[in-house]
Amino acid sequence: MAISLRNKLLIVSGAPLLLALTLGTVLLLQSDQDRNRVRVAASGLQAMKQMSRLITEVQKERGIAYLYLSGAAAADGIMSTRNETSDAWDSARPVLSSPDLNKSVMPAIASAIANLPMLRKQIDERSVMNRAAYTMYNEITDTLIEQMVELSRTEAAEATRQLQTIVLLEKAKENAGRVQCLASSIYSLDLPILHQAILELVDANAGIAVNLANGSEGLEAEASIALSELGISSEWYTLQNAVIEILGKATVGNYGKNGLEFYKATASVSGLVQKIIDSVTTGAESWFESRAAALGRTMVLIGALVGISVFFVMVLTLLLLANIFKRLRVVSAGMESVSSGDADLTRVLESAIKDELGELAGFFNVFVGMLRGLLVRVKAEVGSLKEGMIRLSSNTEETAGAVRQITANIESLKLQAISQSSSVTQSSASTEQIARNIIKLYKLIEKQSDGVTTSSSSIEEMVANIQSVTANIERMGGYYEKLLGKSEAGRGAIETVVTQVREIDAQSENLQEANSLIAGIAAQTNLLAMNAAIEAAHAGEAGMGFAVVADEIRKLAENAAGQSKTISRSIKGIRDVIDAVVTSSGLSAKTFDEILEQIRILSRLEEEIKYAMQEQSTGSAQILDSLANINEVTAEVRQSAEEMQNDSNEVLLEMRRLLQLASELENGMTEMAAGADEIQRAAHDTNELTVAASRSVNSVAAETDQFKT
Repeated sequence: MAISLRNKLLIVSGAPLLLALTLGTVLLLQSDQDRNRVRVAASGLQAMKQMSRLITEVQKERGIAYLYLSGAAAADGIMSTRNETSDAWDSARPVLSSPDLNKSVMPAIASAIANLPMLRKQIDERSVMNRAAYTMYNEITDTLIEQMVELSRTEAAEATRQLQTIVLLEKAKENAGRVQCLASSIYSLDLPILHQAILELVDANAGIAVNLANGSEGLEAEASIALSELGISSEWYTLQNAVIEILGKATVGNYGKNGLEFYKATASVSGLVQKIIDSVTTGAESWFESRAAALGRTMVLIGALVGISVFFVMVLTLLLLANIFKRLRVVSAGMESVSSGDADLTRVLESAIKDELGELAGFFNVFVGMLRGLLVRVKAEVGSLKEGMIRLSSNTEETAGAVRQITANIESLKLQAISQSSSVTQSSASTEQIARNIIKLYKLIEKQSDGVTTSSSSIEEMVANIQSVTANIERMGGYYEKLLGKSEAGRGAIETVVTQVREIDAQSENLQEANSLIAGIAAQTNLLAMNAAIEAAHAGEAGMGFAVVADEIRKLAENAAGQSKTISRSIKGIRDVIDAVVTSSGLSAKTFDEILEQIRILSRLEEEIKYAMQEQSTGSAQILDSLANINEVTAEVRQSAEEMQNDSNEVLLEMRRLLQLASELENGMTEMAAGADEIQRAAHDTNELTVAASRSVNSVAAETDQFKT
């Protein structure tokens, strides 16, 4: 489809306008996308704010529950912390359900909080150890912090940095809570602590310093001041001194401090860290608000600039197009006056302005002058051509009449030759087809005879194989019955092993309790030996013998304590092995069940195959009888087909000789007819060309006569 000049100019002039609109749209979309990113990050900040409160309440509940299970705190303080935790969760739930947040955050947190009711019930019933309860609470806080890490990952770099700072401070707060909880429990028990407990305490204490150091980068003034207040607070020094003291007396215990009082004295450490978190959160909220406002102003400014640019481009485009269209209408009106009317080639365009359109009018005048000279020469040549065409038309008519008479005679002879050749060809083709069919029939009979012979042998062999397979299947059925019995016996043996292993596990637990009792007795014996040594020292020389005995008792207690630890590790290893054996035995029992089911399925399939093979044996015997009859009939048919093949070969030889003679006659007549057709077509074409040329000459003469030259 052709595009007018006006539309082309509109397209060219509209390109800058379209570019401006496109650029403005892209900038607006980019700004809107940035604003959406800030909005999503702000939603994550609000969610993290609620989660921070929830973590604080869970930490408080964990500390009181741990001390309660350790015997250092009463149960009356637990309910208030639980209520605070429930209130924090109720407040956080609507915020965490925001559509702007990651869809996996809310289910993960809800799943972790769902474990609290069962844990609280176990704590109330004292059916859970203090270490196990501590670990379960830690899993909940770890889940909350992991989801805060997930929320801190945004598409806005600065927002991500601020949110990750909050996450680091939350980790520091959690580590402080764990140090407070562990140290309070150790003070309450006032006993030597295990190597694992030392590692947990050191790891948690190191986590405080590491996360505070990593989170302190880029803090604002208020948050930095809060961090400095934490470092110089008495509660902080109390917590750190407690860690040092516990490490120094880890092997002997006897700290002489009240765990509950220590817990209350250091409770404000987590509060000071929370103060830093609140300061960072407030700064982040202010940044999000200012960033969103700045992006909104940017979008308004971009929209205004795009609107103004579009307006000026549109006005300038309209002015330029109006001037160009005005000049085009002037030139178009002049060319229309030349092309209409009586086709007067003596008229010319007038153009007073010497611009591109004026040059176009001048070139048009030159072209009209050249066309006027050409038409004068064409008129003279057309007159001469008309006289020659009249003479050529008369001669062509006479030649065409003679050629038509010759063509009619040749066509009659050709039809007779073709008819004869067609009859011979049909007879020959029919004879050849009969001969080919006889040959095919003979070959098919040969193949049929061979196939019947082969089939007889194959079927006989197949019958023997069927009988052999049937016998094997019957033996296989007996094997399946034996295998089924052995598998059931093996499954019963595995169940017996599982029962015995579980009894061993129960006995090993009793050994563990007895070993713990021995360890306690050894510790008390060691303490008594130390007291005896002190009393012997007070008695002077009179107590020397008693001092030796006390020293031997102390060594015996230390050896008993060492052996108790060795026995405890051995029993733990044995219980781990027993657990693995129970798991493996369960898998083996399941595997035996699957094997039994598969054996039963195979047994049923074996019965079905046996019945099918018996039916095939009966059918194969019937097929052998039928093939014997087919062999006799095939021999008779083969002899008859051989006689028919000999007779058809003689007939086919004679038909080929006759077909050759008819073909030679037909080729001669075809060549004569082709020559006559060529002559006739040439005469006809010449006549048509003459008539067409005459019409063209008359048409050209009429057209050229319209122009005034």
